[in-house]
Amino acid sequence: MPTVRVSAQLTTNDLLTAAKQLPPEDLRDFLQKAARWQARQDRAVVDDGGESALVAAATEKLPVSTERRLKRLLTRLREGTITPREHEELLQLTDSAEHREARRLESLSELARRRGVDLSEMMRQLGLTGSRDVL
Repeated sequence: MPTVRVSAQLTTNDLLTAAKQLPPEDLRDFLQKAARWQARQDRAVVDDGGESALVAAATEKLPVSTERRLKRLLTRLREGTITPREHEELLQLTDSAEHREARRLESLSELARRRGVDLSEMMRQLGLTGSRDVL
């Protein structure tokens, strides 16, 4: 895991600057952990009608290792070198990923409805604008 340099007294801008130094996979992991932590903090302070849980669900991604495995298996499928066991694994991983994405979309849609914005705006508000975040 890379180390980032930060000043002794951190402002939100300092934290953002430090986060921008992370490689994309580590940044995504950090943001997921921060969203889960925020959801726990929000639940501990006040019941917000489940919005923090929806945010956590909407921003959850596949683990990087799972995403890498899917890509490897898809490459083997395209190349015609996939084994029957790998093909079964690919089907299971794909099914799991599709269910996760469906839950993400449901959470995003519900958040957008509650906030009175369209889906694109909701994704922008949550910082889901990178190619890996788009549904």
